[in-house]
Amino acid sequence: SSNGIYTSSFPTIQNNIVFTSGSGKGYCIAESAPVSANEPASVQNNDLFNCPTAFYLDEGSITLTSIDEVNKLAHTTSGGNVSIDPALVDVAGADGDIHTMADNDWHLSSASPTEVTQGGLDLSQDPHPFSSDKDGAARTVPWSMGAYEHD
Repeated sequence: SSNGIYTSSFPTIQNNIVFTSGSGKGYCIAESAPVSANEPASVQNNDLFNCPTAFYLDEGSITLTSIDEVNKLAHTTSGGNVSIDPALVDVAGADGDIHTMADNDWHLSSASPTEVTQGGLDLSQDPHPFSSDKDGAARTVPWSMGAYEHD
């Protein structure tokens, strides 16, 4: 089984590109158990794709198989989520192995869809604000989803 994000402790899940790899069950986001403390505070503006079982495992047992269901989660601020191939530069790198992270390039490419390159939330005014991406490049409005700003 493979989970993109396994939740606990009331997380905030925003502006991510989430996918799974391998065979067997695969959830983009999975709540660890039917406990209210595992409910995310927010599931917003994420790209959830390549999750063979479901986009979301709610309360450890309920599978949400449509983005519309994820965007209407109960007890959680949700919306703006999509399911589209983000067209990353080179997911598995030169060695073809997604698990060898050193040669993978998860930057957005010129083929990345607008929903991803311009679909992120502006988090510069959040309680824990930041204004740059994983490379240190400035985030600009509209923000991109994922670790790397597209522009």
